[in-house]
Amino acid sequence: MRPMSNTQNMQKRKIPLALSVISYLYFLIGIWNLAFGGFLISLVIPTKGLDLTDFNTIYFASLMMFGLLLIGVSRGLRRCSRGWRTCALIFTWIGLLGIISDGYKRLAPQLQPVSHKPIAGLFAGLSTQNIILLLVCALLFQLWQLRVLTRVDVHDLFYHKP
Repeated sequence: MRPMSNTQNMQKRKIPLALSVISYLYFLIGIWNLAFGGFLISLVIPTKGLDLTDFNTIYFASLMMFGLLLIGVSRGLRRCSRGWRTCALIFTWIGLLGIISDGYKRLAPQLQPVSHKPIAGLFAGLSTQNIILLLVCALLFQLWQLRVLTRVDVHDLFYHKP
């Protein structure tokens, strides 16, 4: 008779639907980063060779490694691991700060005289209202994600035995 492993001995926990949705989103974004980074590296290697000092190669490889990290976060959220929940919370806070910072950069020029307004740059084709609408939607999503990860029932899944 062989001993039971920890995973067999552990009871299955019923995770809330919202936490499951967040977990699957991390998984999908992780897979996307892996695939997209790999695709971009496969385009760079035939033209430049595998140059590990090239900025693009390092960026694409970092994108792939970040994809692996996001897949780990997804798996950790499904297994109710404290460390991976903390990692998801850190990513959520970084996302919130990035959205707020980008929103400020988009709104601040609107309050300045015309002679001091910077060039639109990446979103030149979109109106300021559309960009702000996208940022508000992203902000609401991040706040929802933060709320789910800090809810009492979700907290209890990660810090209390079933």
